[in-house]
Amino acid sequence: MNENTNCELIRIWLVDFADGNLDKETYNKVYEHLEQCEVCNQNLQEIKTLLDEIGAVENEIAPASIKEKFHQMLNLEIRKTGIRFKEQDEAFPGVIQVLPKINRSFWFQIAAAVILLVSGALVDRLILPASKQKNIPAYTSFNQDGEEYAMNNLFPGNILNERSPSARIRVIDSIQYIKEPDQDIIEVLFSVLNTDRNVNVRYTAVQTLAQYSQNEKIRTDLIESLTKQDDPLIQITLINLLTQSGEIRAGDAMKQLIYNPETQEIVREEAQKGLNILKL
Repeated sequence: MNENTNCELIRIWLVDFADGNLDKETYNKVYEHLEQCEVCNQNLQEIKTLLDEIGAVENEIAPASIKEKFHQMLNLEIRKTGIRFKEQDEAFPGVIQVLPKINRSFWFQIAAAVILLVSGALVDRLILPASKQKNIPAYTSFNQDGEEYAMNNLFPGNILNERSPSARIRVIDSIQYIKEPDQDIIEVLFSVLNTDRNVNVRYTAVQTLAQYSQNEKIRTDLIESLTKQDDPLIQITLINLLTQSGEIRAGDAMKQLIYNPETQEIVREEAQKGLNILKL
């Protein structure tokens, strides 16, 4: 195992090392490496700083749907970066290892995704002055009066006017408590899906729209949206949603993605799977 590969393997375990969550054997391997590697030591210090900043903020309970979104995004990011999995290495017995292509910036992108997706309210507390924090509703309040909160915040344009992506996500996520949203709300969701600059916000919009995909008009608009999207996460989410809905009208949009030279390979694969399932 060369030195660069060894560093990449060590970095995978730095967060668990900092938290004390490694088994004794793996911990010792990481510790021995850190004694000799200045670069990995610097990475460890940056991770500790990040964890300390998160730990200093009052914890918020994020809904399960937000956590699920993060895991789906993480899986997609792993595929996009070309990480491949290999059988366990003798340096770390019993451990399935992740090998390059991977770099330091990837892990900090993932760390940013954790902060945004797992704890939207946490981000607001980190970046907003204390005078404005009192106006931010906690996720936990959705379980008590989510529909009332949604109805009070879903005037057309309210979502688009929110500066913070986490605030837009919070409002969109609350729509799930409205049993029968009116056409204005649906139009706002599609406007967000097709125009919002933040992929996490767009992803939340499509997940919310998925709850109403039994409506043929909504499925029609989802097909049209698929032709407008350029982010792999949104493309794959729409492909899977339309496939699960048995929407054969989505075939042309999927074929368009397959034949587009700018489409990422993982999106082509999902589109082809969708066509196969729909027997098109």
